[in-house]
Amino acid sequence: MGLGVDWAVKWLNLSAEAMAEHRVELIELDRAIGDADHGENMDRGFQAVLQKLNESPPETAGAALKAAAMALMSKVGGAAGPLYGTAYLRAATSLGDAAELDAGAVASALAAARDGVVARGKAELGDKTMVDAWSPAVEAAQKAADNGEDALSALQAAAEAAETGAVATDPLVARKGRASYLGERSAGHRDPGGCVHGAFAPGGCDGGGRRIRRYRRMTVGIVVVSHSSKIAEGAVELATQMASDVGLVAAGGTDDGRIGTSFEKVLAAVEQSLAEAAGDGVVVLTDLGSAVMTAESVKEFASEPDAVHLADAPLVEGLVAAAVAAQGGAGVEEVRKAAEAAGGAVASPEAGGVQEPDVTADFELINPLGMHARPAAKIAGGLSGMDAEVTINGADGASIMELMTLAAGQGATLHIEARGEDAQKAVDYVRGLVADGFGEL
Repeated sequence: MGLGVDWAVKWLNLSAEAMAEHRVELIELDRAIGDADHGENMDRGFQAVLQKLNESPPETAGAALKAAAMALMSKVGGAAGPLYGTAYLRAATSLGDAAELDAGAVASALAAARDGVVARGKAELGDKTMVDAWSPAVEAAQKAADNGEDALSALQAAAEAAETGAVATDPLVARKGRASYLGERSAGHRDPGGCVHGAFAPGGCDGGGRRIRRYRRMTVGIVVVSHSSKIAEGAVELATQMASDVGLVAAGGTDDGRIGTSFEKVLAAVEQSLAEAAGDGVVVLTDLGSAVMTAESVKEFASEPDAVHLADAPLVEGLVAAAVAAQGGAGVEEVRKAAEAAGGAVASPEAGGVQEPDVTADFELINPLGMHARPAAKIAGGLSGMDAEVTINGADGASIMELMTLAAGQGATLHIEARGEDAQKAVDYVRGLVADGFGEL
């Protein structure tokens, strides 16, 4: 299936929606390592893009992207305007006057956009800039084109790779832009420019106009069922502190506020979660007795029964583990397994079966409270998305519950052992968190 001007205009409209929707998030990301204007600038720029498209409807996809380039360069302040304007302009030039785009044209346009950003900003992969999101997107699109996939599939692959690339900037130390002024303190913070690419790239994924996946919208929802509304709401509040982007819904107590469970309340919570989650499904955690039976009944009556997964897990510990896994981008089955593994015993490796670590390091905890729930969640959430097996003082680095059992206070040393392709990245990520005091200093 080829793509034309209608797709390009729809993409730009959805990109504008993404900028407006995540304006505050981008401002907060930029506040940590920049000057807190990135979300405002990009929102203003994309509103100008929409105005330009309405005033002069383009006839080709290339013309649409060129109009966007001119609007962004004229309305977005700082470095973002020239950088994104150059990206769109180079992409438009690559597309030319083509009426319909195949996967190869899409890949070439993305590569031209990325190369324009590199030329304009002098940044390279690993500098903690938007290039860290653009480059994986280009590679994914080209791979899809080489495999004979259509244009939509190439864009889907590019969007997912861009979002992964944005997340992967967390542990990096910035070497370009205002964030580079912070030096080592920039590690542990996400690059706002990479997040912008993660925000608007999914807009291009659906020729029919549906944004398949927005930035930081998790694909798994979680419902907490308890006999007590206060317990359910409290558990959700706790988990939200560690996984703020995950859709958590409390369904506790009866309809009239008594202790017990309500079929209608739980069903409404599940349907809400199914509607808000971006596609994978919903994990349901319960406390005991009738809550389990109610959840089982709700699954049968739900609009998408196969998308509802019941977890046999301790309520609070399982919820925290599930939320952290979902925050890291895990699928619904992985989230359910994370919940059920919470608090479980860890199998000891067989003698002679332990692989030597690829990277080791030792870090001293400087935050006043040491290793408690929030630091454990930050470590586990980041490591869960990396291709590495990491242990911290012998505990699984991707398990929030195991990390919390370390009881490591201020001044304690964390010994890190990492194995796998992302071993160095994983160690650098932990280093950045520890050096920043997990944001608690």
